[in-house]
Amino acid sequence: MPRAFTEAQAEAMVTIVFSAGAEALDVGVEQRRQLEERLVLQLRMISKGAYYWYRVNKRKPQLFREM
Repeated sequence: MPRAFTEAQAEAMVTIVFSAGAEALDVGVEQRRQLEERLVLQLRMISKGAYYWYRVNKRKPQLFREM
């Protein structure tokens, strides 16, 4: 994957984790557990979506130049 693309993926993941961390400070133990499950799902979705997008578009180099 192009470096710019992986950097964008990492930035999205960091943004979600920091947001979840801030939310975790304001909730109880059970809600924190649910937040953890949701966070893992969201990170997996970003990762799998990025991989899928790359596989579908890897033969279209003009898309990578825009990043």
